[in-house]
Formats: sequence, structure tokens, C-alpha cells
Amino acid sequence: MSLPCKVYYYPIGSGNDFARDLGKEKGSAPDFEINEFITDLPSIYVNGKEYLFINGVGYGIDGYCCEEGDNMRLKRQSVKNNKPINYTMIAIKGLLFHYTPTNATVNVDGKEYYFEKVWLAPTMNGRYYGGGMIPAPDQSRISTSGKVSLMVMHGAGKLKTLSIFPSIFKGKHIKHTKYVSVFSGKEITVTFDRPSPLQIDGETIPDVSTYTVRAACKSRSYTVPNCMVI
Repeated sequence: MSLPCKVYYYPIGSGNDFARDLGKEKGSAPDFEINEFITDLPSIYVNGKEYLFINGVGYGIDGYCCEEGDNMRLKRQSVKNNKPINYTMIAIKGLLFHYTPTNATVNVDGKEYYFEKVWLAPTMNGRYYGGGMIPAPDQSRISTSGKVSLMVMHGAGKLKTLSIFPSIFKGKHIKHTKYVSVFSGKEITVTFDRPSPLQIDGETIPDVSTYTVRAACKSRSYTVPNCMVI
């Protein structure tokens, strides 16, 4: 995208994952220019449509959390209840009681992998999402490598997954290599064996069986298949 003017960002939200990824916290700095971070964005293809995203795409229990949060917000609006949605509590209850993991096939730049009991399968452009979670600690939105990162949390039961889950807020979950796999690539496809909610920068899309993410075409150093740089 060619932006005709300077775009500035001031973090006033509840999550501020974009600002946090750039080393800025809510209220700690004035607005700052973000053109370089939104000119070249990765795309996601899901249910026949293409979207661009800034932070990340969540598939699995994070998509479930966004869907549940949307439902709770609608119910609270109907009774004029403005209490904030606690997504961490939704995730914990989902892990213990409500969410059933899926099996998934993952394709990263043509290489295919299969996982059972998949709880999380987000693809990230930045490091942070979900109000401070760091699913892909080594991902950089300003890297010239032309890649995005996929993290798959898989293979564990509810209690083991729950014990690992808090470490994602510090990026330490990747030490659990038996249950956490991280991939980096230019084109990533994730396919679940049953439909599951997906979120794109927090916006929910229900009943998704598969998605494909393609890294941005950045003319300064690389190209991505099926992209044309003019």
C-alpha cells in the first residue's frame, strides 16, 4: 500500500499489542508514526476472502476466546453492562471445560506436518497478541527475511496444557518442545479436522476449517510467490 500521508498511533486500548511489540506501553509515550509498519502487511485467505493483518491470526482456543468474548459483549450490551471482558478467564475455562482440541495439518513453504490435540495454531506478523501473549518470540515485523511465524501448541491433555499456558505471556512456552512447535515461512496453511473459530487482529470469523497466510511482498529485499512488485 502506498500511503499518501503520515499515520500516527496512540495506544489507548486494553491490549496495545502493536505498541508493546514496538517497545511502547500505554501512556508511556506520545503518538508515533507507523507508516513503515503498515505499508507491507501479510495477507490471510480464509473462506474465499482475503484480509490483511497487522499483529496476528489466531486459530484454536484463541479464536474460541474471541467468539465467546463477542457473545458475552452482546449479552452485556443488552442489559447495559459495560464490564470488560476477561479473555484470560475465558481461555482457562475453555481449556478445562468447553474447548475440544482438533487435529491439524500444517504446510510451511511446501513442507507438511501433522499434529494431534492442537490447542493453538496462530500465525504471527509481530510478537504479541491477546493482551500480552508472545506466541512467536523470535518473529519480527520489520525483518527483511520475508517470513511470518506459526506456533502450534499440541499433544498435551487439558491439565498439562493449562500448566504450560501461562508461560506464553513471557515467551517461555517454546522451551516445552514436546508440546510446542514453531515454524517460520513465507506461505503457511493450517487445516483443522473440524471447523473452529478464527480471529484476525481480534475480529472473529466462525466455522473455519483452513486458512493460508502469505508474507508481504516487500520490494526492498525480496518477493513472495504469487505476488508482483511494481
